[in-house]
Amino acid sequence: MHNKRAVVRQLLGNRSMRPKRESAKAFAPTNIALVKYWGKRDSDLNLPVTGSLSVALPTKGAWTIVSMLKNAPSDRITLNGQAVAANTSFANRISDFLDLFRFSPTEYYAVDTVMNIPVAAGVASSACGFAALVLAVDALYDWSLPKESLSVLARLGSGSACRSLWDGWVEWKPGTLQDGMDSFALPY
Repeated sequence: MHNKRAVVRQLLGNRSMRPKRESAKAFAPTNIALVKYWGKRDSDLNLPVTGSLSVALPTKGAWTIVSMLKNAPSDRITLNGQAVAANTSFANRISDFLDLFRFSPTEYYAVDTVMNIPVAAGVASSACGFAALVLAVDALYDWSLPKESLSVLARLGSGSACRSLWDGWVEWKPGTLQDGMDSFALPY
């Protein structure tokens, strides 16, 4: 069966699921699709039917700090300095994604994201947000995953996020494998 948890397990292998530092910070640029992908062949894994081409805006995007919370009842998420209510679709989407990396069901994260682009205005704010989150989680756990693997992880949060790991021109290869391990972005 191909699902997000199976993909994460395959990518992480025997890497530790215990944080190596208290917090980690990362930046990811937003990307503007010039050739958009058309349709999804798997909605859960965000696998496209066709590839796409984008250009990243190197100074525009998201900065995210991820840290572990102690004795917290849930994740704490802030966006541009404002707390995001736990019952919103935004917070649920972030927490559901973070579930893929929880070592224990009682571990929670603080996610603080600042964007210098408009949110929910069609400029790929979710793409750079999920890409920055993946980069910060990779640094928090000190996995040192290759960029192609990080691109796959980012895609699990938001399809276009797989393109927000590089500056400049980026191509998202649709791949053909059912598990999506060959669907990632690369600099063009």
